[in-house]
Amino acid sequence: MAVVWAVLVGLLAGCLPSGQGSWLDPERRGMVCVSETLCLEEPERADEAEALYAEALSFVERRIGPLGQPPRVAFCSTPQCFAQYANPVFSGYSFGQFMVINQKGWEPHILRHEMIHQWQYEQFGALRVARLWPRWYVEGMAYMLSEDPRDELPHPSVQAYRAEFQAWIAAGHDWRDGPYAKLPVTDADRTLSGGVQ
Repeated sequence: MAVVWAVLVGLLAGCLPSGQGSWLDPERRGMVCVSETLCLEEPERADEAEALYAEALSFVERRIGPLGQPPRVAFCSTPQCFAQYANPVFSGYSFGQFMVINQKGWEPHILRHEMIHQWQYEQFGALRVARLWPRWYVEGMAYMLSEDPRDELPHPSVQAYRAEFQAWIAAGHDWRDGPYAKLPVTDADRTLSGGVQ
């Protein structure tokens, strides 16, 4: 139940603006925003962050599908920065179209993973993904399709999610349809998938 509440809080945060004045605003948390879509704890690493962002966005839009709006990403360089947003055990975390990456998450597959979650929310509806869809699909898809190079993932549950997603694909299912392809997506389903400017 705690996981469901954490997901819902994250999704609700995703419908809020991450710009100036918002509780998600990186500048309120000591970061420097070098563009509308990129904020950093250490602005001297902007070139590295821009390259990661461009690669991940291109990868996701080419291989998964277009995103309705480019995400805004905050790159942290310390655990203290990331802890202001999410549990430091994670390498990255998505709040709708706003993402935060921790100091160990500056890797292409981590940013791709979070952008795949944004695609899922936009494509299938954030509430539906959070409430109805199995974690093995949501996380397994993000781990597998981001081309995460790790043989062993950081937790047994996510290892199992990826394995179950791979087995589902091997059984002939198409990931583009989602696990419940017959359910129509309504405008109400999409309400939490956008809004972060």
